[in-house]
Amino acid sequence: MKKLFSNKGHLMLKYIVNQIAMSLFGLMMSASALAINDNLLLPFGVFGLLFYYFILITFIREDGLKDAIKVDGGRMKIDVFMSLKYCGIAAIPGFLIALLNMFLHIFNNGAIAYEGAAVVLNAVTRILVYGMYNTLDTYFFNNDTGILSSYNYLSSNGITYVLYTVFTLAVCFLAYYTGVKQMFVKEEKK
Repeated sequence: MKKLFSNKGHLMLKYIVNQIAMSLFGLMMSASALAINDNLLLPFGVFGLLFYYFILITFIREDGLKDAIKVDGGRMKIDVFMSLKYCGIAAIPGFLIALLNMFLHIFNNGAIAYEGAAVVLNAVTRILVYGMYNTLDTYFFNNDTGILSSYNYLSSNGITYVLYTVFTLAVCFLAYYTGVKQMFVKEEKK
């Protein structure tokens, strides 16, 4: 574990910083789409999410390509799950916030303390941690305009935000895997 932190700690920090920055960007995209027209939620949401994934893929794939060089040189054994390890560790704070948010909404017994904590955790989840998903979440699960409004409880209880962690980690895995396996690398002709 200590070796993982010393070798990949900078990538964990980069993951967290990008998550917070892109969360705020996603919040701005959502607010802009709602201010202009509700029909723009889908294109703005797709753009914001693809932009976030592009940033993740860029630095994680680059790390996979660097590790592929080490593997080819015999300085490292291949570990295709390396990105799940360091991205998973970096995702723990956001995941725990989303998970606690979900449990407080689902198992709320009406106590004022639960209500206050649920409101705070919901704001942190939707603004600081998973804001990049807000636009699409609003498009799909909004009570009034969502195309899946009958499944609003998935979003209002925070279940979707727990699932977004899984999607993000899947992207991280695929990015690293394609890098460490040197997929889509154009070889120079000699």
